Amino acid sequence: LVSRVMDTGLSYVVAVLLVAMSGTVFGNVVCRYFLDASLAWYEEVSRFLLIWIVFLGAVIAFIKGDHLGIDVIFMVLRPRYQRMVVVAADALVLVCLAIMFQGGSFARSSVSGVQLFFPYQTRKGTLRPLQ
Repeated sequence: LVSRVMDTGLSYVVAVLLVAMSGTVFGNVVCRYFLDASLAWYEEVSRFLLIWIVFLGAVIAFIKGDHLGIDVIFMVLRPRYQRMVVVAADALVLVCLAIMFQGGSFARSSVSGVQLFFPYQTRKGTLRPLQ
C-alpha cells in the first residue's frame, strides 16, 4: 500500500515538474521570438527540473522494479543466496546515495550562486552528471 501511494504521488510530482520544465522552455522560446530577449534564469531552472525528473523517475522505477538488470547468475542461485544478493545490492545503492548526498551538500550554482543542497545533489560529488 505504501509503495503504491508513493508511486502514485511521485508520478504526479514528476508530471508537474515536466509541465513546469516544458512551460519554462516554451516561455523562453516565446520571449526570444517575440521580444528578442532571452530569460536569464530559464536554463538553470529547466536543468534542475530535469535533474529532479530523472532522480524521481529512478525512484519510481526502483519501486516498480523496472531498473535494467542482468539476472542470469541471479536466477541460478538458491533463494537464500538470491535474498543475500538483493540485500547487498540495496546496501550498495544506499552507499551510492550517501556519497551523492554528501558530495552535493555544499555545492553552489555557477550562475546564480544559490546553494544547491536540494535542487542538485551531485554537482560536487563523485558521481557527476554529464554536462
